[in-house]
Order: sequence, then C-alpha cells, then structure tokens
Amino acid sequence: MPKGELEQQPDTLRLSRRQLLRSAAMGGTGLVGAYLLACKVSNSTPKPTAGASPTLPRIATLSSGPMTWTQLAALGTKPSARHDHSFVTDGQHLYLFGGRDASGSLDDFWSYDVAANAWTAVNAFGPQARFGHNAIWDSSRSLVVLFGGQDGTTFYNDVWEFDPLQALWTLVSFSGPAPAARYGAAAAYDGAGHLFLSHGFTTQGRYDDIWQYDLAAHTWADISPAVKRPLKRCLLRGVWDSLKARFIIFAGQTDGTPFLEDLWAWSTVTEWQVLARDPHPDARNLYSMVFHDPGAQIILFGGNTAQGPVNDLWSFHSSGENWTRFPTEGATPSARYGHDMALVTQAPSIFVFGGTDGSQVFDDLWHVAPKASPATP
Repeated sequence: MPKGELEQQPDTLRLSRRQLLRSAAMGGTGLVGAYLLACKVSNSTPKPTAGASPTLPRIATLSSGPMTWTQLAALGTKPSARHDHSFVTDGQHLYLFGGRDASGSLDDFWSYDVAANAWTAVNAFGPQARFGHNAIWDSSRSLVVLFGGQDGTTFYNDVWEFDPLQALWTLVSFSGPAPAARYGAAAAYDGAGHLFLSHGFTTQGRYDDIWQYDLAAHTWADISPAVKRPLKRCLLRGVWDSLKARFIIFAGQTDGTPFLEDLWAWSTVTEWQVLARDPHPDARNLYSMVFHDPGAQIILFGGNTAQGPVNDLWSFHSSGENWTRFPTEGATPSARYGHDMALVTQAPSIFVFGGTDGSQVFDDLWHVAPKASPATP
C-alpha cells in the first residue's frame, strides 16, 4: 500500500520490547497477512471461483447454537493499536508480535494470560520491526517460530524462535535453499514438526510456491508442484487441516484482482487441489483464519472486500467440505481487516486483536465462543 494511504490513522504509542517477562509457556497458531505498496487494492472486478458447484451447507459444529462475542477489558498496560501483526497461543497465553501503525513498523512483543485476563510486555531482544510476517506455535518444542515480513522497503526471509521459559529470542541459522524474502504469505504448523509456507509478495512480484520447513533440522524444502498451483497472490492466511492432513489457503489478492474467493488444499497425495463450494464467504483479503481440531473446521473472521471491511464469522467443515456462516449474538467487533486471531481449543474460545477499517486502527481484544447453555435446575 502506498505510503500515506492510511494517513487518517491516529498516532499510537510505539512500545519497547525491553521489559522483562519470564512467564509460563505460551503460543498457538496465529498467522498474519499484510497489505502494502504494489500489493494495494484496485478497482478490478473479482474473479469467480472456477468450477464452483452448489451444495447444501452443514450445521456449524463448533457450537450447537449462536456464537457470542465479548470485548475484553484486560488488566495491565495493553498493546497499542496496530494491524498486520502476529498472534499465537499455546492455550494458556496469547503472544503478539510487531505489526504496524501510523508511525511505521513495530517491534514490541506481548503476552496475554488467558486465565488472568492480563497483558504483559515482554522484554526480549529479538526480530527487527516488521509487519506482514508469519508466526506459529511449535508444540513439539514449545517455541514461537516467526518467519519473514516487511519493514519499509526491506523484506525478510529470516527465521526466529522464542523460548518462553527463558524469555529468549534466537535467530536461526540454516543453509541450503530457502524461500525468497516476502510478506503477506500463508503459513501453518502441521503438528508434526513442520511449517508450511506459500505465496506472498515483494517488490519483485507475487509468489505461487510452497515450502516445507523442518523445525528441528532447520532446513527448507521447495515442494512446489511443476504444473497445477493456485494463482500468485498475497494477503492471505493458511491453516493445517488435521483431519485430512492438508494445508489450506483461502482467497487473498492477485494481479488485477484485489479480492479472490477460491479455496485450495495441498497434501502429499493430491498436491494442490481446488475446493469449490457454495455458499462461501465473499471474495476478500486480510481476514483472520484458524483451524479447530476437535470440530475439524476452519473458523474465518472479517477481512476486506469489494464492499469494504466486514465482520462476518464463517466455518468450513473439513469432513463435508462445506462453508457455514455462524449466527452471532450480542455486541460484535466493528468491521476490520489486518487483524489476527488465535484459538484456545479447550474451551473452545477464539480471540481477536487489532486491525483497521482503513480510517482507524484498533487496539481492542475480543473473545468469541459458543453461547453458554442455561444451567440445569
């Protein structure tokens, strides 16, 4: 996005990441997209999903009824307003890094204690300021792993790891092939020691490759198929579908088309395969997306569309490969994009932080969960 396109955003406080924290373990899977520069929105007409065929929607399986949103008034000093940050969880803490505001890229790092409803600034020297990076929680080693992103005209393809028990960031050294520097890519953790990364953007253009990173060995492998691939794109998210052992990406933005609506899955069996289903969410970019393992479903919230920012909540069911829009009750986050989302599986509870509507940047923290059932007399 061109510099100055968000000049109406309010100034926000740039916070230090040099305050000490040695709290208990953290993390999760929260991934981040960004928008910028030549990856700006245009006025082109969205392309329809090729080969889409109507199917009957299934009932949302995360809950038996409506979902309820709650805005959380957390204790402690909270992170400043931002968008294009990362947000990951281990089920006990949510960890937020970087992003950007009206002043530029951010490098602060925060922990949110779910049980205590409290924010703490983490003092740990680590990655340079950036936005549009990707982050995951590596449950096999209990670490946050961060890849890539952008700061001004600089794009990164570095890998950082954060150990919450030592409150220590480490820059990973690796040799051999590696993805080109990029921002606004899709990424996900497969639960078996691998990070999957695809697509993204730099000033050199957009990508359509897919990479597998061995988190323990610190080695990358280009697993891009020679023929069938999703369009080059950026401003998208990825999740790992544990039911069918596949990496799923949705929508984003490509050359001449700012809002895509296609859904793709990659696996070792099929490589890339398009999943064409109706009804489905409107074409969009810069949404948030997570995978709920017990329900075997994707949860998607918000994003930017041809009609502007939205605040709808959707589920994609892996078993039937159908989209369902969740009914919601109560107050709802304002329409936004560039936010991020993390899912605490046990509850289940979904947390959303920040984002922008194009005129203001948000610092609010929201929680959405299935509506509580009435107590039995």
